[in-house]
Amino acid sequence: YGSTTSTILGYNICGLLSLRYIKKKYKVTYNETIIKIIKFVIISLIMVTTLYILNRFIPFTSNNRVINILYIIGYSIIGTIIYFTISVKIKLIDQKYINLFLNKIKRIIKKNYSHK
Repeated sequence: YGSTTSTILGYNICGLLSLRYIKKKYKVTYNETIIKIIKFVIISLIMVTTLYILNRFIPFTSNNRVINILYIIGYSIIGTIIYFTISVKIKLIDQKYINLFLNKIKRIIKKNYSHK
């Protein structure tokens, strides 16, 4: 764990020093960015807590790989729904980005499954 921890610590220190330099030189404020980061952390904690509670009620008890993959897919879908629902509710993600994402998915599906 030592090399991983020191790498993470080193990158974070370099990043913070760079942000500090930019703030001093160009008079940049990070208030909005800090608020968004806090919101992302809170949403992530809510999602992880919910999935942890779900795991207490529906635990991974199977030794079968296929069943475990289905569990993982189910947990992923539930986690994604929780994360994006809360993100939209607290206006962290705008509706226009969701529409843009859905339109891209529709174009990919039409492109791959259109019969000519």
